Amino acid sequence: MSLDLTLADMNVPAHTATVIDAGHVERIAATLDVPVPTEVLPTMWHWMFFTPTTPTAGLGTDGHPVLDSPVLAPFPRRMFGAGTTEWDGDLRIGAVAERTTTLTSSRRVEGGSGTLLIVGLLNELSQDGEVRLRERQSIVYRAPTDDPAPLPEDGPPPAPPDGAWTEERCPAPPLLFRFSAITFNAHRIHYDLPYAREVEGHPGLVVHGPLTAWTIAEFAERCNGARLASFEIKATAPLSAGLRSTVVCQPPDGDGNGTAHVVRNDGAVAMQATYRLR
Repeated sequence: MSLDLTLADMNVPAHTATVIDAGHVERIAATLDVPVPTEVLPTMWHWMFFTPTTPTAGLGTDGHPVLDSPVLAPFPRRMFGAGTTEWDGDLRIGAVAERTTTLTSSRRVEGGSGTLLIVGLLNELSQDGEVRLRERQSIVYRAPTDDPAPLPEDGPPPAPPDGAWTEERCPAPPLLFRFSAITFNAHRIHYDLPYAREVEGHPGLVVHGPLTAWTIAEFAERCNGARLASFEIKATAPLSAGLRSTVVCQPPDGDGNGTAHVVRNDGAVAMQATYRLR
């Protein structure tokens, strides 16, 4: 069912501009433990720019901006669901970039955990009047829950598929805190353990969806030795800080399509992706 929703209801500006600041790039590199780029913004780092500007006084008890919308009122829990990014070029460090956002869809659906509100957004990022990347995002809004989820088992990792590249990861709370800082994301599920458990029902601190997506994209590029032309992701299960997971990347097939995912040690896939190289 389509809903009468606007970008203003979501506290999302239709147009904004920012400098791809070298100082912020250095902080991102320190957070992610990677070398500092000097000319071109690495893949998926655009998520660390165009960050929210809501004053602290405008945040709710969960750390998200208070949204004065009757449509969103029954769905206070917001999370990243899925997205597709396509590159026409690269964003240059030190230059102004602009983002135009369009609300493409909004619908209410019945899921296994109750009613969900799924919102589609289109972001176009440009420099010098030329669109450098296009990104479609699916944002999921959920009703509150009183049922805490169990902590996943942290046993041996599942066996990887034949021919796949793999790398074990174990996101720690300091990484989550720093990632919240560089994305200006105050949602308390990422750094406040009592809140995450007792209020939102998570078994532990929740790893950011964009952080997991970056992890997959960076690993795919490193394994293939080439940058991505397109990247499609879908979040399927949460990751918890301090628990091990494995990044798995399959080389591209004969048509140039590759697949990748992050799998928890209990066997649940946390995020799956498809990619194409430039």
